[in-house]
Amino acid sequence: MPSIEQTILSKIKASGINIVAPKTIQDKINWLKFHDSTPLKGKCADKIMVHDYVRLVLGEDICVPIVKVYDSVDQIKISELPDKFVMKANHGYNMNIICKDKNSFDLEKVKPQLKKWLETNFGIESGQPHYAYIQPKIFVEELLEDDKQKESLFDYKFWCFNGEPKLWTINDGHGHGDIMYYDLEGNPVDLYATGANDKYTKPEGFDKMIEYAKKLSVAFKFVRVDFYEVNGKIYLGELTFTPGNGLFRYKKPGAAEQVGAMLNLGENKNYEPGVSICLTAYNVQDFIEETLNSVQNQTWFKTHDNWEMIVGIDGCMKTLEKVRSIMGKYKHLKVFMMQSNCGTYVTTNTVMAAAKYDGLIRFDCDDIMGPTMVETIMKEKGDADYVYFQMENFGKRAGVTKTCGQVWMRHSVFDEFGGYLPWTCSADAELETRMKHVAKTKYIKKVLMKRRVHGGNLTRQKGTSYTSALRGENNRYVSTYSRTIRTKQGAVIVRFTNSYTEIVNKDTPFTLSKNKFPKLDMVYMNKTEWKLKRDAEGEKLKFSSVLGSGHTSDKGKAYRSVLSKNYIATKREAAEKLRTFLNG
Repeated sequence: MPSIEQTILSKIKASGINIVAPKTIQDKINWLKFHDSTPLKGKCADKIMVHDYVRLVLGEDICVPIVKVYDSVDQIKISELPDKFVMKANHGYNMNIICKDKNSFDLEKVKPQLKKWLETNFGIESGQPHYAYIQPKIFVEELLEDDKQKESLFDYKFWCFNGEPKLWTINDGHGHGDIMYYDLEGNPVDLYATGANDKYTKPEGFDKMIEYAKKLSVAFKFVRVDFYEVNGKIYLGELTFTPGNGLFRYKKPGAAEQVGAMLNLGENKNYEPGVSICLTAYNVQDFIEETLNSVQNQTWFKTHDNWEMIVGIDGCMKTLEKVRSIMGKYKHLKVFMMQSNCGTYVTTNTVMAAAKYDGLIRFDCDDIMGPTMVETIMKEKGDADYVYFQMENFGKRAGVTKTCGQVWMRHSVFDEFGGYLPWTCSADAELETRMKHVAKTKYIKKVLMKRRVHGGNLTRQKGTSYTSALRGENNRYVSTYSRTIRTKQGAVIVRFTNSYTEIVNKDTPFTLSKNKFPKLDMVYMNKTEWKLKRDAEGEKLKFSSVLGSGHTSDKGKAYRSVLSKNYIATKREAAEKLRTFLNG
């Protein structure tokens, strides 16, 4: 099965979608897939869990009543069900069976279909990431019937942009779904140029639907809120975040841009003046107390209260236990526990996205801040966007070096560049290289912190050390690709990850999730790198063998053998070929 990113990229490529500079509504819906596929969206797309959200927001549940919920097909008992019902899966589209007479319903006949639904990862297969958060279940809900809508219920769909309904459509059940567009005054909006926009009138509960749609959509940049009106009562159909998977088409020229202009993606945020210390922690229970002490004792914090320290624990229970035992000592401490080991850069992105101040200082929970580190940065950073400095290694390898992963940066710049790539290692060097071309950087030639060197460092572990094939491959990416980027949109990170839990205090309940959510972090590549990735299977042996990534296939071994006689010259030739290929 292809990954989510492969599915999305293949679909948007075939459809001409532009998520680097989104203008049309289709561009923007697909942009949101990459930047805004959150666990909340997963909950609201879940046809069972959405009931909780609706009750919370509206104070009442207007969803279609649920009769039974099943984790497996074998749990279903027809005797427990009403004479008429609808059987559905909660985690996808077009997964429903209508039963108007229980006596004629053949459960054994539909079981294979139900089992197939439960085994389907709709999020990955369709390229709609928010669905991947949903634990598949089968459920039964009441069958809605209306005397005036005997053949099929009208489905009233309100398109909400930044919390405001601006368009609505009608699906009449006769193949006219989402064709007739209206504004909130009931005037037809000619987007499809079908000439059929005057066929329907507002439902009786139209004003109430608008009220509900505003409240339900306020948490989202874009959502379509669907309603039924049955015998004078309003029911919520569903909350739809990616209508038509973001790949639908309008017939009228310019219509996609017209609707796209209604949606403000709102990337620019205003952060409070101050400093957020963003720390990542994995298997550092022996060091983390010393690290947190060094943060708490900063000289700048003695005269300033606009700061916080945020610890992201990367799925390590031992570290969590240690933090819980000491967290009462520290001021302005927030702790987040990832539900699985996502890697330091995915955890960093998660923690930085949760920070509230305009200055971010990032490092790991085995490093130690010098007492004047924050004060020095605040005094000397000037108008820089990105600041690095000197640190002193202690442990097995002493010495003073320039920092890379230990930095200060503006929160707005972090947002604009999209944060770190979800690499196992080297993503800090990649971000720094990518930012240098367009952001103001500053190097403070002072030792401001100490870095602990031990066997748990990524730079010391076999698979990610300075001499590892993985780090070598990443470094080649930085030298051949990142340095060619001249715009802020050259590479865009997707910052959604496994679910995490905020640890408010040592008594906050926490258990690891039984559901293994997929890692939804991914990178959008512009067309140049996209071509490289697309052709990678055909070119990988050639380039990777020359550039030393350790390919072990027979073809790779044979190719290296031929090259070994004149390796240096061949390496130059391969690098030139790679540059040509990247620019092609």
